[in-house]
Amino acid sequence: MTELVIFVDSVKVDDQTRTGCSIEAAGFDVVDQDVVHVIDFTDVANCAGTDAIRQVGKTLSTKLATHPAIGAIMTAALTRAESSSLPIYFRVGDDGAHRLAWEALMCADGRDQFMALDRRWPIARIARKSTLKSEPQRVFAPPLRLVCVLSALGVSARHEWDGLIRSVEAAQLPIDLTVIAAEADIITDARSRANVRAIPVPGPGEPRSLVDLIESLSPHVLHMFCHGRAVNSVRLLECATANDFAAADGDADSASEGGSVRVLTEELGVTVAKTGTWLVTLNACGGAQPETAELTQAETLVNSGIPVAIGMKRKVEDSDAVVFSSALYPSVFRQLADAIARGGDQQCMNWPDVLLRARQRLRDAHGGDPSVDDMWTLPILYSRRGGFTLHVSAAGASEPKLQSHVAEADLLNGLRSVIEASPSQAPPMLSTELQNAVT
Repeated sequence: MTELVIFVDSVKVDDQTRTGCSIEAAGFDVVDQDVVHVIDFTDVANCAGTDAIRQVGKTLSTKLATHPAIGAIMTAALTRAESSSLPIYFRVGDDGAHRLAWEALMCADGRDQFMALDRRWPIARIARKSTLKSEPQRVFAPPLRLVCVLSALGVSARHEWDGLIRSVEAAQLPIDLTVIAAEADIITDARSRANVRAIPVPGPGEPRSLVDLIESLSPHVLHMFCHGRAVNSVRLLECATANDFAAADGDADSASEGGSVRVLTEELGVTVAKTGTWLVTLNACGGAQPETAELTQAETLVNSGIPVAIGMKRKVEDSDAVVFSSALYPSVFRQLADAIARGGDQQCMNWPDVLLRARQRLRDAHGGDPSVDDMWTLPILYSRRGGFTLHVSAAGASEPKLQSHVAEADLLNGLRSVIEASPSQAPPMLSTELQNAVT
């Protein structure tokens, strides 16, 4: 799958810190892709007025196009004949530039069009400071295991739950849904439905913590509707129990606490990554808020081993959170159903595609003019470099065994590449054995 990666990093020029840009675009025959070109983005933050987000988008596009390779590749991308999507990833290491709304990028060829609202050019970001080099590969034997934690103190998750269950019941693939909630009416409703598991949010003193519970469920997809917070640079997710909701009823001070269950984002990421989770969605305020040089919640998850994480760039109203999740998951389920229908083992999953409908619905919920309200730019998808390969197998297959086979195949393919590249370099005492193993 072809993808564009635009790098925006701090560089030293004459002992001054500037912002440098470069691009990597496999499949585009353009020279000097890796040449760093200094671009000043400081005035982008000053865009203001009723169409500020349009000004931001146009300014970003115009400035990027001053890089000869980026300008040529973007022009070629916009004029290509294919209708399939061409993801545009930003890896923005420069702290100031990281705060900018790259999701508002506009076509630089004169078209008055936001690229992220067109299915041909989905926009996503690559997590900063990632040390994970390998391309994510996961195995999938239906049903899809979806775990939803609905526990934002002071905010009823009723509408969030209604949207999620509608999406699940309309999906064209089998789904094993677990809802972990604090509100009794959601637990009751969930337990009345077929193929839905409902569990109350465990409190701080219970034997099994919320993270342990999620780990035991081994979700493919984890959805968190809760509060997010940073305390002394430590990223936390705050969830509430039924007792928290009862105590906060009519008590503004208790409601502002965020809940008694505090989960370290990094701990959650490391734990569920071990179970093979593909995607974590933080439908919480500031899950992808780029206010400081510290990693965002979503970036922390990716750097902990989760292939894809989605978060919000700033505080959102619960009504917008519902619009977002109600549009996101039908797209996720449709992409997985299409992968199953295509057949074959290896499927390349283009995760940035799943944000299109959610962005469009957020745009429509705020008047339909994307230049007037920037709510549609708030969801940010983070991943690491490389595509995402899903190994699809028959329902009921053992996923741990499949994952073991995938790991073995990767090892053998690596050995094959080494031997084919320089067979004379293989150790004599192992050469015959290795040759037999990889042929």
